[in-house]
Amino acid sequence: MSKENSQREAEQQRRIVDLFTAKTPEEDVKIREERRRQYTEQQKLAHETFAKQIHDERVGAKEASKEYGQSYVRVTFLLNGGSILALMTFIGAIFGKGDVNAMLVAISLAKHLYPAFLCFILGLVCSAVTSAISYLNWSWIYESHMQAGDLYLLMNSLPWDPAPINTDRNITLSFWAALATAIGALVCFIAGALFVVRAFTVLGVD
Repeated sequence: MSKENSQREAEQQRRIVDLFTAKTPEEDVKIREERRRQYTEQQKLAHETFAKQIHDERVGAKEASKEYGQSYVRVTFLLNGGSILALMTFIGAIFGKGDVNAMLVAISLAKHLYPAFLCFILGLVCSAVTSAISYLNWSWIYESHMQAGDLYLLMNSLPWDPAPINTDRNITLSFWAALATAIGALVCFIAGALFVVRAFTVLGVD
């Protein structure tokens, strides 16, 4: 049985070889043309697949970076905005007691909390500015980002539309500006918290 199987496999291989073996010069030319066409299609498919993989990886990385940035802005906004609401609620509760001494303490506390309110408000402004700058930054990144088709054209030495000249500079400047305002929002919250701690000494809390 093994000998018969070997003979069948050998016969099959011979038929395959005969199928791609030219019997005439014309057939040889056709076979070469077909092999060139197949090779060209394989190269194009490989380039397209590689371009799509690179494109998807870059898009995924940028989406993750954008989500982390948005989370940070939301956190700093909630910290500063929540601090303002908490302090106003606390001072309002003291005023609501209707006691003269309590009202005097609330007035004194409000005066000492004024710098803290300014810090928290500035923190809110920094968070809002960060969001605006981030929007511009991602708009410029979108303009500079090569789509799968552009990358394929570039890899095959074909003409493609590059990003505007100033796009890279705008991306860099907006990135550092957004980073500065984002850090500023957190610094404002920390400074406001320190002013709150200092102001509570008015109540005799050390």
